[in-house]
Amino acid sequence: MILEWALLGTVAAMTWALLRGGWLPPGGAQPIHAGGSGILLAILSVVVHEYGHVAAFRVAGHSDARFRLIPLVGGVAISARPPATPAHDLFITIMGPGICLIAMAAAWRLALGMPTTSAGAGLFLVQFASITGALNLFNLLPIYPLDGGRIAALTLGRFAPEGVRRALMGISLLIVAYSVLSFSFLILLFALISFKAAKDLNPHAMARRPLDVGMAINGLFAWAAMSGAFALGGWAIFRGFLPG
Repeated sequence: MILEWALLGTVAAMTWALLRGGWLPPGGAQPIHAGGSGILLAILSVVVHEYGHVAAFRVAGHSDARFRLIPLVGGVAISARPPATPAHDLFITIMGPGICLIAMAAAWRLALGMPTTSAGAGLFLVQFASITGALNLFNLLPIYPLDGGRIAALTLGRFAPEGVRRALMGISLLIVAYSVLSFSFLILLFALISFKAAKDLNPHAMARRPLDVGMAINGLFAWAAMSGAFALGGWAIFRGFLPG
């Protein structure tokens, strides 16, 4: 596992090195905005993300693994049976954003190396990289049952299962409050689903089948590294959704 996390850290460092000058399209001076093509690029990014989950499922022995796209939600990878161990669960959860990290870094690298005569292709790659970064940064927030919430439950639940459950419920309640103040029905619906999912977490089950301590620490490192890289790569899009 050390090799995998070292590779992940290297990709995160490369992303920082590529983007430390800013998040502007090649030859342009305007921040990136996702227009009509943004929806198609977002769908493409979701497909890549779910493919990562499916590939990890199959590595873990789930030959029936597949994914479905869900309107207004994104996608979900499914299998007829749950992961056999918490380590498999963590691996499957991490590989969704993990494969997107590589795709985002590759798109940024290609875009920044494009000649000025290929500005259209460069902008396409920048938009894909930015949208991929923003979507995966959101997905890694500690909100259950997003991947970030699942990673939190698997890793931090190794040390304080009931505390993690209550923290995830608290985060959902904060989102409920924000949705009421902003009069957003969709955010309220999402927050209520999140609260119910967090409430249904079984701290006793987490305590009975804990991750190995080293695996939990590696998982936390991977979570932090991916979140940082996606923040660098997708901030131009993500900041547009933050409350004013």
